[in-house]
Amino acid sequence: MQALFGLLPLLGALIAVETDVAQTCPTTAQVETALAARVPGIVAGSQMLGQSGVMRLRVQTVNGLPTLALFGDKNELRLQRTLARLREDANCPALAEAVAIIVERHLLQLHIPTTRTAPAPVQQIAQVSASLQTPMAAWQAWLQARGKPGRGGASALGAELGLARDLDKRGRWNAEGAMGAGLPHALRWGQAGEGEGRRLDLWASLALGRRWAWGSQQGLLRGVVSMAAVRADRLAPLPQTTQWGAEPWFAAEGVYRWFPGPNALAFRGAFVQVALAMRAAAVRHQLVLVRPDGQGYELVQQTPWIFADLALGGGVAF
Repeated sequence: MQALFGLLPLLGALIAVETDVAQTCPTTAQVETALAARVPGIVAGSQMLGQSGVMRLRVQTVNGLPTLALFGDKNELRLQRTLARLREDANCPALAEAVAIIVERHLLQLHIPTTRTAPAPVQQIAQVSASLQTPMAAWQAWLQARGKPGRGGASALGAELGLARDLDKRGRWNAEGAMGAGLPHALRWGQAGEGEGRRLDLWASLALGRRWAWGSQQGLLRGVVSMAAVRADRLAPLPQTTQWGAEPWFAAEGVYRWFPGPNALAFRGAFVQVALAMRAAAVRHQLVLVRPDGQGYELVQQTPWIFADLALGGGVAF
């Protein structure tokens, strides 16, 4: 049998394993160990990638699913499989074992010698795959700073807390809810700026989105419906008054997420994200305050019909 292993390079059956840099489940070492246990002598070091007679086994996460692709020594695709979605607490060595079983079966179908005379039963692959299956939809929570429109559409800073849940097992569609508050900012009006006040925004939003994943990165595109409560206080000239208003919005938002991995952060599933939203006001809110003499009203602010805002923050998927 050892003589047969000496033929592996001639048959193009040495395999070098590679994974994404940020990937931790399974790692390159876990896949190499599982593959070497099933097909001794077949694993080549990463330094042999690109050499004649060395195939490349790439294991990565695509659209939230562990995926393996086996390329020949001329970089032709020979095998591609997608496994069950990975739980946060999944058994990573079991996932590496599933990859090794699939590769071993493929080599046997090509009549490339291994130490086994028959392929692993389909039931064994199904059992390993079942151990990795996600029992419920995934969640994501985040906190971010968001630039919101202030006077004349200028940016006013606020903070937003959000929670989303996947609607399908592949994690392609998800629903989101978020709440936020803007920092109080000053109001001034009048020809000489004699009017002084303060504005505070509180808002809530619901969104439905589509998500794409490639390696340690994700992109989302979602439609958003938001409602803001606006509080305006006139501080001077006296007497002080308070007014509440409502601002409904519709928005299309794009989000980019990056998962640095546990090598950079203290826990798995952590991500940073940046979001850009284009918003349209359903009702153009006008902020008006009573004149000090009680004779009529004075326009202080008016919501623009269309505006954009930018958000930057971080969160965790669980």
